[in-house]
Amino acid sequence: MKVSTKTKILEGAREKFNQKGYYRVTIRALAHHLGMQVSNITYHFPTQDKLLRALLDQLFDQLREELAWLKQKEPPSLYDFWVEMKKYRAIRWRYRFFWMEIIQILLAAPKNSSFWNVYQIEKAEALEALVLHWKNQAAPADRLHMAALVPQKMARLIALFDDVLPAQVNIQLPPEESLAEAHGLFAALLLPCMGAEDRERYGEWDVGGDEGGTGGMEEGEKM
Repeated sequence: MKVSTKTKILEGAREKFNQKGYYRVTIRALAHHLGMQVSNITYHFPTQDKLLRALLDQLFDQLREELAWLKQKEPPSLYDFWVEMKKYRAIRWRYRFFWMEIIQILLAAPKNSSFWNVYQIEKAEALEALVLHWKNQAAPADRLHMAALVPQKMARLIALFDDVLPAQVNIQLPPEESLAEAHGLFAALLLPCMGAEDRERYGEWDVGGDEGGTGGMEEGEKM
């Protein structure tokens, strides 16, 4: 299937922004990277801001899907949560330019900040509800264990899957590295809450591979 020029521009722009940062790439540099004329890009995206808007629309649509999944009526099992968060950690890697310059990008457009503020609040509430659900599933003795660990380890676990500034979680790390740390935190914090099926499958919770959409650096991308 032939890829449209507009799709080529979006994919090339995302790759270049990931390498250099959005504010360090010009339309002319992008045209050179894509091997096309500047006019080919400006035909589809008259300004660089409109090109950024199109990429953010892609990202924000996927974050809305993530939020809807977290807020589903039936709380997911820990295993399902792990698989789904691997998928969305990979998305954060795919659009890492956003987290690299998140403050500037949010300040540049009220629409960006408006979505982001609502998303952050609703996601925090959904994650807190999930933690409470899992905690209530644990045996009484294990709840004491969780209560002692929640303030430190749960905050870090959520941070690895959540949207935080690069100073707190290095967004430059490929997904596998942060997932390896998260895997250890699951064992320390949430193992007491797991049902029999989750406990049995825990050893299969791969921190790499293709399950859940996880992947490392995309072909052709270099840091």
